[in-house]
Amino acid sequence: MTRIICIAIIFVLSGCATHTTNLVKPSIHEPKTQKTVKKSFDDAWKDMVSGLSRSFFVINNIEKESGIINVSYYSEDPYDYIDCGVLHSTVDGKTTSIDLSRDETYAWPYQRGVYRFSGTARRDVSLSGRVNIYVEAKGEESTEINANTKYVVSVLESFYNNNGQSLNQIKTETTFQTGTTGSMYNIVCRGTGELEEKILALVE
Repeated sequence: MTRIICIAIIFVLSGCATHTTNLVKPSIHEPKTQKTVKKSFDDAWKDMVSGLSRSFFVINNIEKESGIINVSYYSEDPYDYIDCGVLHSTVDGKTTSIDLSRDETYAWPYQRGVYRFSGTARRDVSLSGRVNIYVEAKGEESTEINANTKYVVSVLESFYNNNGQSLNQIKTETTFQTGTTGSMYNIVCRGTGELEEKILALVE
């Protein structure tokens, strides 16, 4: 596939440079969102609240009577928790594999007048969102735990010319739930299930 990179709002560019790209979509992940433990509701609840308090989650709302906990989270290193695929980009015969779930710097071809240059692009990815956790007694010594996550993926792409001068910045965002996908243009993101498993593991 040949992709034409042309940022229309950069008025200093009079043409577009072409380069070859190959976009590999993310793998299909089957997240584990539920488990049952051999513990009383009170013990499981205590373990969950204690574990959340020691982790990077922030407890927003907690209702023991209904068994519901709502937490929020934020990560500047989201690649363990989301998969947005890989872009293989070839500029001037040199191929770079760009993990779209990570912060990356890569070559960016652009054109000014009749002259073609190779600049750089910087991709910064962050992840935030909320998780609803439901703890339910299934008997005196059995408790079921469910976790459902809202993912908010934000990407800031910064473009620089061959002298390192900033040309433009583009910010995009997508939102999706556990088991679904979000998209930014032709890039598709999905959760890996690691975030839900991290929460479920708080109660053994």
